[in-house]
Amino acid sequence: MAIINTETQMGRSMWSDPIDAAGYSLRWNFGNIHAGINPTAGVCPTGSKPHGDTRWDEAQQKYVPYTTCFQAYRSALDGMTAMLKIVAGTGREDTRRALQSGDATAIAHAMAVHKYYDAHAEPVYAKQIEAGAKIIADKLGKAAAVARGGPPSSSSAAGAIVAGVALVAAIGGAVWAAKGG
Repeated sequence: MAIINTETQMGRSMWSDPIDAAGYSLRWNFGNIHAGINPTAGVCPTGSKPHGDTRWDEAQQKYVPYTTCFQAYRSALDGMTAMLKIVAGTGREDTRRALQSGDATAIAHAMAVHKYYDAHAEPVYAKQIEAGAKIIADKLGKAAAVARGGPPSSSSAAGAIVAGVALVAAIGGAVWAAKGG
C-alpha cells in the first residue's frame, strides 16, 4: 500500500476523473498503470483514458512530461487487483519475497528489475515506500512493517500488507461514496 501512496497518493492523483458511460474511471488506477499505447488525437480505446505522467530523460537528466493512455477500471477492487498482479503476480516471485521481507530497499530494487518505474530513482523510490508504510502504520496505530533495511522485528509485513489493502479499499469506497458514486 506504500507503493500506492508513492504512485498515486492513495488514488488521489486521479480522483477527479469522472466515470464514463461504460463505467470506467482512472480514479481506481492505484498503480499508475499505463495501457501500453499512446492516445490517437487525444483519444484512447475503451477501458483506458489519456492522462499526463513524467518519465526520466537521460539526455536532459530530468523528468519530462508526456501524455499516454492509462488503464481505467470499473471499481476499486478491479484497480487494486490489477496493481497487485503487476507488482507481485506471475513471474514476480522476487518482488513477492521482497514485499514479505518488509525491506523497502529490496522492494524498490525488485520493482526496478521488472521496470515498474524509472530504475535510476531506486533509492528515492525506496525512501517513498518507507514513508508510505509509516503513514499507513500511523493510520492503523501499528508499528511500520516496511523500512529500508527491513522492518523492526516486532512488526509483521504480511499483516501490514493485508491491513493496507483493507485500508485502501475502505478509503476508496468512502471517498467514492462521498463524491456521489
